[in-house]
Formats: sequence, structure tokens, C-alpha cells
Amino acid sequence: MNLLRKFLAVLRRDWLTASRYGAASILYVVGLVFEVGAFYFVARSVGPAYRPDGFDFFSFLVIGTGVWGFFIATVSSFVSAIRESQVSGSIEALMTTATKPSLLVTLSAASTILRDGLQLIAYLIVGFVLFGATALHVNPLALIVLSVLILALALAFGIFAAAVQVSVQKGGAVVWLFGSVIWLFSGTMFPVSVLPAPLQALSKAIPLTYAMDGLRAALLKGTSLAEMGPRLMYLVPLAVLLLPIAVAVFTVTLQQARRRGTLSYY
Repeated sequence: MNLLRKFLAVLRRDWLTASRYGAASILYVVGLVFEVGAFYFVARSVGPAYRPDGFDFFSFLVIGTGVWGFFIATVSSFVSAIRESQVSGSIEALMTTATKPSLLVTLSAASTILRDGLQLIAYLIVGFVLFGATALHVNPLALIVLSVLILALALAFGIFAAAVQVSVQKGGAVVWLFGSVIWLFSGTMFPVSVLPAPLQALSKAIPLTYAMDGLRAALLKGTSLAEMGPRLMYLVPLAVLLLPIAVAVFTVTLQQARRRGTLSYY
């Protein structure tokens, strides 16, 4: 209950802040429609014969870019939470409260993560309803499990990025590089099968490759969890292990920054 109260307090604070900029939400929706529209015409120019991994190209693009955008935005929200507290000079006070630092950073990013999730849903609705992507054949259980795994991975990498921001104050640059690598090698806009063999091996080491492939199958083909065995055998242990490792790394990094007196540097 105490955690829930903290979560609701953070949401209320960020809602009050965001409500001052209502016009920005309208601009975002307009931009979202234009972005999805651009992919629609790209897919039309390529033609219906091109079906990467058996999916129609437009649906492939909408799901890939939507999930990639959510993942990177979630990771970035952790860096933003740390940097904002560094700039405002409040980080030292925040990191000495009764709430665990890793949990505090997660709570600080919570409203942004929620907003990113709603934006992903809006992105998919625009793609599949407004622009008429292929018919959905959804497996709800597989969709929920994969969504939870993607969120868990995003939280873990976000905490890692927060540790980088605390340590060297370059979390934003690391997230940009990380996002570029994932964009290229995880099958966001094209199937990984078109990559050279050595780069395909790199793609298979990136968890979002499996998550994105599984999410497409769960949304478009109704693929069940049982049929996703190999993907889940890689994703589930990774998601379970990465979160506690990320928390441990963040805790150690925070302690080192306190000893060096660099916690409030930015």
C-alpha cells in the first residue's frame, strides 16, 4: 500500500505538470498520424509481394517501430529522471530517503512509462484502424506475456542507463547508441535474415529481436505461447536475471558516486 501511494503521488505530480501543456498532446497525435502515414506509403511503394517473415510489410513496420519506440523511450525515461534531479540539485536528498534508490528512479520514470505505453497503443490503433493494416489474429495470453517481458527488459536496461548517467553523466549518449544498434539489428524495419551471417549472430543476441518477432506472431497470426518455446526460453530467464543485476549495478554505482562526491554532477 505504501508503494501504491508513492506511485499514485508521482502520477498525480506528473499529471498536473503535463496538464499545463495540453496542446503538446494534440501535436503529438498529429505527428503520430503522419509518421504512421509515411510507413504506409513506404509499404505501398514496395508493394504487397514483399512479405518479410510472412507478414505484410506495413504491419511489420508498424509493430516493429512502435515497440522499438516504446522500448527506447522507457530506457530514456530513467536517464531523464536522474538528470533532472542532478540539474535541480535534489538527487542527493532523494537518494537518502527511505525508498530504495532503484525503486525511486523507477517511480520517477513511472508516469513516462505509462504515457509511452498509451502512445504505443495509440500508434497501433492508428496503423491498424486508420490506415487498415492487415487483419489482427490476436492470442491474448501470448500478447500479455510478451508485453510483460518487454517491459521487464526495458526496466532493466533503463536502470543500467541510469547507472551510466550517475557514473559518467553520459546516459543520453549511451541510450542513443544503444537505440541505434537495436534499431539496426533487431528487425525493427526489415527482417534480420537480410543481414550478413555475422550480423545475424549479433541480432540473435539481442533480446528485443525475439520479443518483436514473438509480438508480431501473437498479434497477426494468433501464435500461442507453446509455439513460441525457443523465444520464451531465451527471454524469460534473461528478463528474470537482468532486473536484479541492474539494481545491483545501480546501487554500487550510486555508492561509488557518493564516495567520489560526484553524485550531483551533470
